[in-house]
Amino acid sequence: EGRRATRSTTEEAIAERRKWLDEREAAVLARSKLSSYVPPNSVDRRAETDNPFAEAREQNVAVLFVDIVGFTKFCASAAPERAFQALRLFLDIMSQIVFQHDGTLDKFVGDGLMATFGTPDNGPRDAADAVRCAFAMCEANTVMNQHGGEDAVSFEVAIGVHWGPVCLGNVGSANRMEFAVVGTTVNVASRLERAARDLGCNIVISDAALRTALNEGLETSGELADRGDIAIRGHDQAVHVWSA
Repeated sequence: EGRRATRSTTEEAIAERRKWLDEREAAVLARSKLSSYVPPNSVDRRAETDNPFAEAREQNVAVLFVDIVGFTKFCASAAPERAFQALRLFLDIMSQIVFQHDGTLDKFVGDGLMATFGTPDNGPRDAADAVRCAFAMCEANTVMNQHGGEDAVSFEVAIGVHWGPVCLGNVGSANRMEFAVVGTTVNVASRLERAARDLGCNIVISDAALRTALNEGLETSGELADRGDIAIRGHDQAVHVWSA
């Protein structure tokens, strides 16, 4: 009986050790996944939460879309290696700018990306961060165009920024889960990015986003032009916008 008791104790110890290893592996994977969404300096704080992305809820956030103008046409004549090299560089730099402005990288969308500000938790300057991020992206793109070397590709960017309520939480299946931000605010931000082409500018910001950003302490120096109301496809009401 002594041997049986010893064996039982050993098995319990092994089971506990396996449980600890499983929990540690899960924590490492969760941290790795978290770091792909949010700024590196906020991973530690958000990793302390059991699952910062799990709870489905509604809250106000700023949404930003950025896209390369004319990239599809460029791909038609460029070698695949050159096209993907240029795209990887662009997306890498734009992602870093999102993180520098406390944004969350929601997803890559073709030759652009979607970022949110105020997810998974709201901050004191979400809209202001989104607007500053938009201008930083334009500035970075200008630098890339001017100092990329002989083989550099010169691109124009289109950026849309909107602020308002969204639904957010995890979606997917048992095999694959993704953090999702959905709703009218997301759709409008995407339409504003596309509207930049029609308006002949790089940045289109909704009045709702700009007013919120100003209330959060954003300082402007006259770069933005009031473009009035514009129609948004799929949206019943016109949206008052500003451009740069």
